[in-house]
Amino acid sequence: MFQLLLSANSSDWQTHTFGSENNYDCKMAHHIAGDNKIKHSLLKIEIPSPEDAIKTFYNYTSQLCISSTISDTLIYMLYKEIDKEYNFIIDGAFGEIFRRAFLVKLSLTGKDKILRRDPLIFYQALRAHKSDMFNDDVKKQLEQKSINQIDKTLKLFQDPADIGVENWLDNFLIITKVPNVSSLSQTVMDNSCSAYMPFIQPFKIRIRFAA
Repeated sequence: MFQLLLSANSSDWQTHTFGSENNYDCKMAHHIAGDNKIKHSLLKIEIPSPEDAIKTFYNYTSQLCISSTISDTLIYMLYKEIDKEYNFIIDGAFGEIFRRAFLVKLSLTGKDKILRRDPLIFYQALRAHKSDMFNDDVKKQLEQKSINQIDKTLKLFQDPADIGVENWLDNFLIITKVPNVSSLSQTVMDNSCSAYMPFIQPFKIRIRFAA
């Protein structure tokens, strides 16, 4: 998205980054913007008290359906601040689809299993290891239900041998993650400020797969 905007008049837009000025990604963003003489702002995330953090997470729970972490809700709080200063946000999220940046490890290490559409390998690849808060019986139930759900989902897709493993993985991510996770966070953003995600628009996705 930044590369596309560089062809436009830079006085009409600016960039921003969330986080700490000591964060490597923030430093890189500031450096790149500086090299291109683009106005750049760092929006610092202030750590609230435990009571305020729980209250904030509670307020967002109904909108996010527990699809985001508590730490992510701190970022959502900043969108209202962005709305005070900026007129419109152009969010380049999911531009990675056009660079095949998603599920790369799975495409490199599990190509044969993808062709077999093995639900267990998908479960292992997609699982995020967090703190252990359930007993063994509950964990077994959650694991089996997850694998069963993945298995049902995999059967909805075309054969990866017909469209190529990379295309299949991109399609898998778009259909499963975008509506179930990203659409929820986009709703929160839309309730706080005006924003547009060009790379997730249906016509852009069709262009991507036609390329």
